Amino acid sequence: MASKTQVTLPKASGEAFNQKEFPFTNLVMEGGGAKGIAYVGAMKILEEAGIMKNIKRFAGTSAGAITAAMVAVGMTSEEILKEMSEVDMMKVVIDGGGPLPGVFKKVGMAFNVVCSSGANPGNRFLDWMGGILEKYLAKHKHKDLGKDVTFSQLYQAFGHELCIVAYNVEYAQETYFHVKTTPLMKVRDAVRMSMSIPVVFQPYELLGFKYMDGGLVANYPVYCYDGWWLSMEKGDTFQDRMGDKSDAEVKKMLSPENKKERFGGPDHERMETLGMLLFSEELDREQYEYVFQDRLKKLAEEDQAFKKRRPDTEAARAYLKAQAERDKFNHDAVAGFEESLMLLQKVNDVWKGSNEDNLRDNFMKAFQPGTFKATLSGFDNEKAFDALFPKFEGQHRTNQVVESIMTNFAVLQTFKHKVIGERQIQTPLQLYGSLLDFFGKNYSPSKKDVARTVGIDVDYVGTMDFDMAPEDMNFLMEQGASATIAFLKGYTDDQ
Repeated sequence: MASKTQVTLPKASGEAFNQKEFPFTNLVMEGGGAKGIAYVGAMKILEEAGIMKNIKRFAGTSAGAITAAMVAVGMTSEEILKEMSEVDMMKVVIDGGGPLPGVFKKVGMAFNVVCSSGANPGNRFLDWMGGILEKYLAKHKHKDLGKDVTFSQLYQAFGHELCIVAYNVEYAQETYFHVKTTPLMKVRDAVRMSMSIPVVFQPYELLGFKYMDGGLVANYPVYCYDGWWLSMEKGDTFQDRMGDKSDAEVKKMLSPENKKERFGGPDHERMETLGMLLFSEELDREQYEYVFQDRLKKLAEEDQAFKKRRPDTEAARAYLKAQAERDKFNHDAVAGFEESLMLLQKVNDVWKGSNEDNLRDNFMKAFQPGTFKATLSGFDNEKAFDALFPKFEGQHRTNQVVESIMTNFAVLQTFKHKVIGERQIQTPLQLYGSLLDFFGKNYSPSKKDVARTVGIDVDYVGTMDFDMAPEDMNFLMEQGASATIAFLKGYTDDQ
């Protein structure tokens, strides 16, 4: 039965900050698939705080690119929510297999993967994105631009710079679509390229090049407006910066390894950018998530209204079930490694009480047949002995393998299960989401970046959870609002 809950903007307000001064003129959003709805709640707070009206440069990857394009054409949080809540996003993004039911549609999508390198062509999304751009351009008296508005036209009409990041397959590096780099590129084409999740979507082909999800190489391009690469200032043209360079110097400058040469700027310039990223303690960890969690914890302690409240939805229940199974698995795994350590200690004791002549006999007497089958890949005691105390021609047996397992392997695996835990992957969409989350960590924010980043805890919602309930959408937006308020409070307190 469909939920009767309405999708609404969060009640939390950013008006308490509208008399404060903030340096932010750039807004950059991380990719995150379905989790991107959280940005709508964050936008509401920025609007009420008086910050959005000062933003002139927008950027994003994948889901962040969608939101960035929307706000770049003047859409408000309320308008973005209206457009996203009135459609079934799963049907918008998943359009492979044709108008076929059930298993036949899946067969069609599989055929697309084999023949077109992706299950979904993304044409429905392209039409949807174009329709939204056309609608809101007309609202702002730019009917002449339409769905195929280019980066240059957007800049001329609004004075807004927009940067969309995608991965160029042929060049094997990211492309920053922007009025400076690609003035005649259609905005909706660039957004479609940026959200081309591998296998899920077919690569987008244009002018002989194939493009895929920007999250593969730059999921959080918070740096994109640092430095001179996208600067529109006089003296920062590519002619000025590269015209007198040798081919070798330009090649070095353009290589991904030397990104800092293009995107390195002074601290005061860096603080003009406000970034937003999405994280989950269980599903999508961030290096500095403890900083974001501390902000949220402090806010919730000051006002209980900001305490995270997970709704009772199918997605949330599935997450809790998986979490319980994961906790049990990790608990059992830790217990298993602790038992293995005790067993290895006994093995080591046998070593200490033996010499090379009686070591094998003492080992066989000390352990019942089959003792090591559960811990050493099904080895019987003879194979276990040879593996634990290897002997090579001209050498004596040693206990180095036993000591290494005790002090390295077993300790590392125990801590992995205690601290990190395993993430259960049971469906293809979960697999794709997990891979995208992994690739998206290729650029982790630095400690300096954290100071200009709103970290949004999306909790139980995954990258590919497009088929979410209204309560899930409301939860994400509330999380976006809370994280933004927590950031602004921390920022103003530090000034």
